[in-house]
Amino acid sequence: MNNKLIKILKTFTKKEIKEFEKFLKSPYYTEGKNLRRNILIKYFTSIKKYHPEFNNKNFNKEYLYYKLYGSSVYNDLIMRNLNSVTFRLAKEYLILK
Repeated sequence: MNNKLIKILKTFTKKEIKEFEKFLKSPYYTEGKNLRRNILIKYFTSIKKYHPEFNNKNFNKEYLYYKLYGSSVYNDLIMRNLNSVTFRLAKEYLILK
């Protein structure tokens, strides 16, 4: 999995990853997004485990979807939406920082 979100997260230090997670947990920044906030936070928690390299065999959209939604049928649209929203919030975090 190599997309804009991963490219930007690779540049984050450990401290910035922690700060970004706090940023995501703030309802001020995540309220009103197209996704439920708890899923967004759970998604980020799942991908931050692979920081900084993001190159584990389990680091793929299907596995991350399984971690979020269990055994339901994989939906690529949901994963693309999660990536898109998280990427926009990462850019917003960097602007504020």
